Amino acid sequence: MNKLRRFLTIFTIVLVIALLIPTAFFIFQFSEMEISKNIQNWGNFADFFGGVFNPILAIANLVIFVKLTLIVAEMEDKSTKQALNQEKKILTSGLMHDSIKELSVVLNSLGEKIIINKEKSDWEILQVQQTVITFGNNYKYLFSNIDNQIVIDDLNEMLNITRKQPYGQQKFANAFNNFLNSKDEFIQSLHKQTLSKLDY
Repeated sequence: MNKLRRFLTIFTIVLVIALLIPTAFFIFQFSEMEISKNIQNWGNFADFFGGVFNPILAIANLVIFVKLTLIVAEMEDKSTKQALNQEKKILTSGLMHDSIKELSVVLNSLGEKIIINKEKSDWEILQVQQTVITFGNNYKYLFSNIDNQIVIDDLNEMLNITRKQPYGQQKFANAFNNFLNSKDEFIQSLHKQTLSKLDY
């Protein structure tokens, strides 16, 4: 809007000057003459100013028309870019949300899988660990920061406990609790990044 105001101000000044110059010449040339009572002289007067002012006003109209057309085109282009940008943000956050949802299902199902499959609990932990690593590698383009190291370390700790004999149930319970906490923090950090995408 500031550009438009500046343009209109400059344009008005130029237009006024363009109209004043022939008027000043006319007054300077014919100022000593008395005001005529002859209608033919008034007709000549009208023809002079009509012939001078009409092209100036026609050019002024053309300039205004072109300028307004450019302004409207620029506004439409800006509006289209904003709409596309907003749509991109929504689609990106949707992809991020879906990827987090899939990861959450895997992480949350670990406890149930271990209970059902006690003999192969290390295999279940390995699968989840691989899922977390794969998520970090596959979704770097969506998330600016994927800090999954604590979750991986907690899964690794659980894996070490299950592979030691005798099996330490209390140690495993503590390690599993640590995993639950780190898993929740990890998911929350991903959700925050998803929400931040819509703020930019």
